[in-house]
Amino acid sequence: RRSFAEIQLVVHGSEYQVGRQLFELFTNGCLVVTSPEPPEGAAKRERSSSQPPSLEQGDALFRDGRFDDALEVYRAALDAGHERPDLQKLVQGTERMLLEQIYREELPPAAVLQKVWDSQQILAGDFTPEEYFLLDRVNARWNIRALVRLSPLREVDALLVLRNLVRRRVLKTIERWETSGSGP
Repeated sequence: RRSFAEIQLVVHGSEYQVGRQLFELFTNGCLVVTSPEPPEGAAKRERSSSQPPSLEQGDALFRDGRFDDALEVYRAALDAGHERPDLQKLVQGTERMLLEQIYREELPPAAVLQKVWDSQQILAGDFTPEEYFLLDRVNARWNIRALVRLSPLREVDALLVLRNLVRRRVLKTIERWETSGSGP
């Protein structure tokens, strides 16, 4: 089972190309369309989970400079249909602050990423389609700015994926060679 977005990421195609091919497969009876199912155990987690963090907790996390945690709280509130009028702007502002923090402290835009894991380890790994998409483009030549720009993901989401891969030690940053000629 794959969503349309996951298939699009895996095959690296445009929305039109993927949609056309999937429609053709569907009309030929080779593809079945189903409604999305919640992940295993989701109903149990919903019943057993405690009250989601409040927006006040998100505000406190934001004030402490923990923008990734604050963003998670604000996005959860947005998904839950919270009525705070400025919530969308709060999410956007938190995303901006998180981007600045990650670029400044962890992944400078000009830094180049290199795979630490070999191809076999990556193929055997448990990665999301977004992670596979970005891993496929890491070539020890393109900098983080270029990888984020070519991704179909939003900038903040692509950068979070790359940061996660670096933190899991699948990727590492390397110093870029400065040459006087043309470069990648």
